[in-house]
Amino acid sequence: MDLKGMEELIRKLPLGVLVLDGEGRVMLSSDFLLDRKIVSPLYRGKKYYEVIRSLEVITAAGEILEGIRVEKKVKIGERTYLVRGLPREKSLLIEDISYEALTEKALREFAGAVSHELATPLTAIKGILESVISRKTGEMELLERALKRVTELEKMVDSVRTLVMVDSPAVEVEEIDLESIFNSVIDDLKDSIEKKRINISMGVQGISLKGSRERLYILFRNILDNAVKFNKEGGDIRIQSEIVDGEISIIIEDTGSGIPKGKIPYLFRPFVGREGGMGLGLAISQKIVKSMGGEIRIVSREGVGTRVILQFPNRPQTYSQNP
Repeated sequence: MDLKGMEELIRKLPLGVLVLDGEGRVMLSSDFLLDRKIVSPLYRGKKYYEVIRSLEVITAAGEILEGIRVEKKVKIGERTYLVRGLPREKSLLIEDISYEALTEKALREFAGAVSHELATPLTAIKGILESVISRKTGEMELLERALKRVTELEKMVDSVRTLVMVDSPAVEVEEIDLESIFNSVIDDLKDSIEKKRINISMGVQGISLKGSRERLYILFRNILDNAVKFNKEGGDIRIQSEIVDGEISIIIEDTGSGIPKGKIPYLFRPFVGREGGMGLGLAISQKIVKSMGGEIRIVSREGVGTRVILQFPNRPQTYSQNP
């Protein structure tokens, strides 16, 4: 292969390649760097610091000219790159590792969140059981507290399992009566609802939705649980549904504390959610809705309340494996 052919091959490589001469002039750049605007298109023959648009990459180029071997991660815009500097070849190799960086970050967040959430109830259970063993206080009361903590742990583990498993398309789809499934959720949340004296009104009679009963139950329970948890004493929850232009619209509105405007865009990210807990409920809810070809939106005003809007196509659902 001649020199021209070699240059053409380098230019088309699916990673960044930058070749300098001994004076620090750029001799060759792959299209990868031009397309991502890391290097200016009019680079040839110019000094590296004139055409490279990242201060950290400029530093790496300077280091290889001094004979220093370089390997470091660099953030450019929203993406993460691995920059390798080869002094002998006077070249930089730049690889996009954004996906790996995001995966690593997600795993760290997951491990941190789970460790934090598990540590508190496990410590409490240990202390309770130690007190029971020492027989310093009434065993039944302490055992009931331990059981409550264990139940919390079960819910936590179930949330993680649901988040992972909800992508599976292997679900039984049936015609679900909305009034029936909402009544089941309300019945299961009865103690919390009565404790806060929440008033619930429903206008979903006669409307049904094709889907998985298990997943729809999880979806509506997550939303109603938040509506109760963040509501005021004696507050209201309104559940409405209608069919408009071939779509089933479901609106769940509460009179609670509301959500800060800046937090709304991040509510569906795992480990963010609203206040307290692992923040998995809304992440799971969004995955369920998307798997059904629907959309979920949240509108909220601090001190006024929150409205969750669900929209589904009024047709049999084919569950997507990658919502």
